[in-house]
Formats: sequence, structure tokens, C-alpha cells
Amino acid sequence: MIYILRHKDIPVCVFDLDKEVVSASVNSNTADHLPLPLKRILHYPEEFVSENENGRIRLTESGCDLVDFWLNDRTIPAKRRNLDKYTRGKNTLTWMLENHACSLDDCYWIHSIDENLNWDQVKLYGYDQVDILTQESLVGK
Repeated sequence: MIYILRHKDIPVCVFDLDKEVVSASVNSNTADHLPLPLKRILHYPEEFVSENENGRIRLTESGCDLVDFWLNDRTIPAKRRNLDKYTRGKNTLTWMLENHACSLDDCYWIHSIDENLNWDQVKLYGYDQVDILTQESLVGK
């Protein structure tokens, strides 16, 4: 299935994901918005870029591996206690995809190419439960 990686509402990368990233390309106009681990693509094009034309940076197999590693870092660790409580029996990759690979640490997220969503619809910030958790952690509860 084809997915789009976004930084807030800015499309950064398009990739085909089966069980791993099969192919990927980066929008050269928005490549400066890549997540930090993927910026290696820009610094070492001879290793990660197969072609760069028409505003698209097509990635080599090594470049696709970088995208795959970044996605895997967004999944719940398989050794996490109470894993089934979160995933409800789904594998961690499926659960991550259903939740748009969102994180409280940054503003990156993904969606399938046929979903019409924006950052305000998927972001984890600003919800009451997050604000309560933040307040509780600050007061040491």
C-alpha cells in the first residue's frame, strides 16, 4: 500500500509498504522537512539516491531501508508489558499504521494515499487526556 509521510501538513516522502518499505521517493522541494534520521539521504546521495529528477528523489534499496528503520522505531516495542492491551491482538506494524505513526515527540505522521486527513485531525497534542497526563507528570503524581 502507498503511504505519505508528512511533517504536519507538508508532504515529505511517498513510500510503498508491504511488510517493509519496497520503494520510496522524497519530494525535493520539502526534503528539508525530513525527520532527522532520514536527513542522511540528503547528505549521502551516492548511497541512498537512485535518481533525482522532476522534483522527486527516488531512493535506492538502502534509502528504503532508512525509511523502514524510521517506521520500525515508531512501533510499540514487542517486549512491552501489556502489549495486547494497546494492540488488541494486532501486530505492532498494523497498529502503528492504523494510528498514523503519531508520536508525542514530534510532528511527523503517515497516512495511506487514499485517506484525506490533515494534521489537526491526527495530532496527539491538545487533547484533554494528554494535558491531564502532562499536568500529573509535572506535579509528580
